[in-house]
Amino acid sequence: MPVAILLIAAGFWAEFPAEAGFSRGDAVTLGGEEIFRIPSSYDGFSPEHRAWVVQDNLDNALAVARNTGPVSVQVERRNGASVVTLNGRLIVTADGLSAQREGRTASDLAETWAARIRSFLADPDKTVAYIDSLRARRNLNAEVAVVERRLFAPPGTKLPVVLKETISSENAVAGDLIIGTVMQDVPIGSYIIPQGSALLGEFVETRPGSLIISFRNLRLANGSEVPINAVVAANGGADTNAAHPVCTLGMPAAPGSVCRVPAIIGIGASGSASDTVTALLFERGSSMTIAAGRPVDVMFENPTPIAVVVRGNAM
Repeated sequence: MPVAILLIAAGFWAEFPAEAGFSRGDAVTLGGEEIFRIPSSYDGFSPEHRAWVVQDNLDNALAVARNTGPVSVQVERRNGASVVTLNGRLIVTADGLSAQREGRTASDLAETWAARIRSFLADPDKTVAYIDSLRARRNLNAEVAVVERRLFAPPGTKLPVVLKETISSENAVAGDLIIGTVMQDVPIGSYIIPQGSALLGEFVETRPGSLIISFRNLRLANGSEVPINAVVAANGGADTNAAHPVCTLGMPAAPGSVCRVPAIIGIGASGSASDTVTALLFERGSSMTIAAGRPVDVMFENPTPIAVVVRGNAM
C-alpha cells in the first residue's frame, strides 16, 4: 500500500488546536499539549520551520514505533551534536544558540527536550490516543503510517504544467477558473509533487487590461488539497502576435542629460528565462494565447507548504 504524505498549510492549527501533527509557530506539541519550543534558527532554518520539521520527525517516529514508552527516547551524540532520538530515529538537534538562549549547554537542552517527550509518553492512555489519531486521520491500517508533513517548496520551484483549456488575453476575465495538471514528478528532496496533481487557479487583474494566472490550490490524486501561491512564469508557453513586455521601467528626464523627456522601456518578454519569479502578463491587444495541452512553467512565489508523496510510491 503506498505511503502518502500530506503537507498542511500552517493556518489550520488555529482552527483545530488539538489535532495530531500540527505545530504551533515555534512550538512542538503532542496531543494538543505544548512539549517544548525551538528558541533559535539553525542550519538556515527559522525556529518556526524547525518546529515543523521536528513535529514531522516526532509524529512519524511515533506512528511506526513498536516501543512508545519513555525509554524509547534517548539523547545521543551524532556528528558532534547532541540530538534527541525515538527508537533510534532523529527527532531534534539541540543547537548551541538555542542552548545559549535557554542559559544551558546543548547537551543539557537535549536532555530537557527528551525529558518532556518522555513525560508525555509516560501516560500510556494519552500516548495510545495520540498515535491512533495519527493513523486514523487517513483511515489507513496500522502498518501504514500517514501523518501531516510540512515541507517547504522554495520560491522559484518550477512545476511543468499543461492547462486543461486554451486561454487567450482577448477573452480572459478576472476570476475565470483555470485548471492545470502537473506533467511529471517534481522532486523535492526525498519527496515528490506527483505527476497528475491538479492546480486550481484563476485570472487576476493586476491593472486595467493586464492579467496574470494565479494558482491558489494544489490537489493530489487522492483528493487532498492545500493552498499554494504560484503563477504561470514568464518563460515561454504562450503565443502572441504583438509585443508584450513583462514589466516596464520609468526613466525620468535628468537635468543635463541627453534624455530630455521621461522614457518608458520594456524589460523582459514571455520567452525570457530567469530564476526570479516573474508572472506572465496577459495584456489586452497582445493576442496572447496558451493552447490546451501546451507545457508552461508554474513557479512558487514564496516558501510554500505543499502536498507531496514519498518518492517511488504511486498515489
